[in-house]
Amino acid sequence: MRRELKYTLRLLDHLKAITKKYFSIENSFISDFDDAGAYGNYIRDIIFDEPSYADLTPEQRYLHDLANIITPVLSAYRIKRRIPLLRYRTRKITASAILEECGQRIGMDAFHFKERISLFGASANALIEDQHCRRHSQTEIARLIRNFNHANLRLLKYRNFVVHGPKNRTDEFANLRWLELAGIFLHDDLWHEYNNEFDNARSEWRTMSINLIQSMEATIAAAQLLNENNIERRILSFSKSSTC
Repeated sequence: MRRELKYTLRLLDHLKAITKKYFSIENSFISDFDDAGAYGNYIRDIIFDEPSYADLTPEQRYLHDLANIITPVLSAYRIKRRIPLLRYRTRKITASAILEECGQRIGMDAFHFKERISLFGASANALIEDQHCRRHSQTEIARLIRNFNHANLRLLKYRNFVVHGPKNRTDEFANLRWLELAGIFLHDDLWHEYNNEFDNARSEWRTMSINLIQSMEATIAAAQLLNENNIERRILSFSKSSTC
């Protein structure tokens, strides 16, 4: 995991450094911000307990959206590890259901990651006062999203099939479902064809999940570099005390 999610894990360190430098905690029972428990409570309250966006300051929205980039990466990583372990379930009308669910999940993860990068870009741009710098940041975020879309076009199209329906869209698992029915209602020997098709689909979706994580990692690395440059050049206008 540490090797595959190198940039995702590095982003967590970046998040902690930003939080410690630019954010303060008002809760009187917390005396030492360096304490791991105190930091964990802060992140939980701002990010993982999902507060209303309307209740967050612009700085807190920026922190919230930066941290939430990682959540679809972890979800996709779990699916990537699960797919190779899937096995045939012949003579069952739901024989390919688990593989299909994995495909739907990583399609949604790809879409959610793209949207979270967009949200982070918007919340970061809200802290950039200089119009030229803001336009540059918007252009860079748009470029990251465009590259990510290109690398995962098939996954994103399948997500659209799942969400919006089959009109002019491809059902990636139609052949597997047809072979399930054929094996049950036509001839038992057709399960051999199903097994071959399942092998091919499992290998294909494993490759797509690997490529998805690699493109997520590349996007995270580029987004963090953009953020670090903006902070170093003092482009982001943090208030003197961004509190929780």
